[in-house]
Amino acid sequence: MSLRRALLWVAAQAVLMCVIVSVGWPLRVTLSLMATYVGFQVLALFSCFLAASEASARAELARANSELRATGELLANTSRLAETRENLP
Repeated sequence: MSLRRALLWVAAQAVLMCVIVSVGWPLRVTLSLMATYVGFQVLALFSCFLAASEASARAELARANSELRATGELLANTSRLAETRENLP
């Protein structure tokens, strides 16, 4: 889910929650409660997106590290082969 779509989903939930809570609570209490609710939801949302971004970056780093090790191994093998060919009569 994109960040924009997730934020819209949080906003829709907040509006629905505000309507439900406002039925039994005064407006001042409802707005205070909703500010806390929306703040927590946005914090949780960004935390999830940050965790997903970090996991993606770690996977990319692992792939790049694997490629680098394979390239180093290939270079070492090529160097050994070149030395072997130089030592041949």
